[in-house]
Amino acid sequence: MSASDTTVTLEPTTSRKTAADRIVLTSTMLGAGAGALPIPIWDAVAVTGVQLKMLADISSVYGVPFAENVGKSAVASLVGGLAPGMLAHGTFGIFFKMLPGVGSLVGAVALPVLAGGCTYAIGQVFIRHYESGGTLLTFNAKDFQASFTEEVKAGMKKVAAVKI
Repeated sequence: MSASDTTVTLEPTTSRKTAADRIVLTSTMLGAGAGALPIPIWDAVAVTGVQLKMLADISSVYGVPFAENVGKSAVASLVGGLAPGMLAHGTFGIFFKMLPGVGSLVGAVALPVLAGGCTYAIGQVFIRHYESGGTLLTFNAKDFQASFTEEVKAGMKKVAAVKI
């Protein structure tokens, strides 16, 4: 079964936005967990998988056809335009994660928060896009760059506030 075969059934009283917000919240926490994987590269692969699954599920809620290759491009265009300081934060997290001892601890804190924040932001941007009648094929990352950066910060705060 491919991600595009996923169908989300809504209860009569559940709005699309509410259902999509639930998907984003769950995916945000899964993305943070994937970012905590101790093996560099595998963590990025896992986070990307969570984000694409989330996008497929949100697309299903809104009845928007999902194609994995288009979804990957859309996510990459959003994340690629992220403020350089935030990308540097993630790059340093990756670097620290490769250092034995204390570096692993720094990377284990920095990357999950950034991964969860990016996952949250991707979800919020696509909810907004779909709510306005957009489709995956009409998505233009430039239209969302400013709000994406703000959503990443909001998502990072949500992840950091979770008490384990």
